Amino acid sequence: MKHTVTVSAPAKLNLYLDVTGKRGDGYHNIESVMQSIELCDIVTVTVDTEEKSDRVTITCTDPSIPCTSENICVKAVGEFYKYYGDEHYGVDIHIEKNIPVGAGMGGGSADAAAVAVALNRALNTFLDSEELCNIAANIGADVPFCVVGKTQYCTETGDMLRQLSHIPDCIFVVGKGRESVSTAEAYKDIDNAEKLMTEDVAAVFCSEDINVIAGNCRNIFEQTVKLPEVTEIKDIISQSGALCSCMTGSGSAVFGIFTDADSAAACEGTLRNMGYYAVKALPSRMGVRVLSAETAE
Repeated sequence: MKHTVTVSAPAKLNLYLDVTGKRGDGYHNIESVMQSIELCDIVTVTVDTEEKSDRVTITCTDPSIPCTSENICVKAVGEFYKYYGDEHYGVDIHIEKNIPVGAGMGGGSADAAAVAVALNRALNTFLDSEELCNIAANIGADVPFCVVGKTQYCTETGDMLRQLSHIPDCIFVVGKGRESVSTAEAYKDIDNAEKLMTEDVAAVFCSEDINVIAGNCRNIFEQTVKLPEVTEIKDIISQSGALCSCMTGSGSAVFGIFTDADSAAACEGTLRNMGYYAVKALPSRMGVRVLSAETAE
């Protein structure tokens, strides 16, 4: 039997991101507020329960995405099977890529989270969100957030989550230049950056006033990521009437928060006219979501 599950995988934004120290294992601890948005990859996973093997085949609409064992979705399948502890079956994964690559928007992590959720549905393992997040933590730091989405206060490597109240109504405009940032390279320089150390971050981002939230959107990586395109996009967003203009993740995408739909649309148009990637999106109140599931002989 072939079980096919199609899942939406929302992008994320770091409304706030500080690096609080280096760990003994070489990784860094962070303090962040992550927000899912209504820009999604669509991931379709087919499990063939008549094929007992560890085969994983990946296809993707974006030719720049490696469809090899290096793809994080292969790791997601392996970690799910480790937890599941039962027979392994052949898996086919297709990714409809809408989240830009190298943007700091968690596209790869979202796809991996989608694979874990899809396997849970396809194999009827009935794992709850906590169990899926335990699997996700072994896949990558941002993957647990991508499983649950919404607005989360994230600490340690980003895998310790505390849900915050929903962000007030607003519109995000996200712009990205032609250059991307390697997360590994970005972290090499971060130990010399000045820590943000904002007091009681979680409480600040639970405000019911979007102006308070926007006024506290900050990213430590803006000190170390020096791309002219990032500076230009930040300026365009600020000059278009955004309440803030801030980089997400380790870059290179920049987001602005708007309360006026016309201003948001005009900003998106300006960025596109200049040749930049641009998208307008609302906050999302969910993480990975199953869109359809079917079984065939």
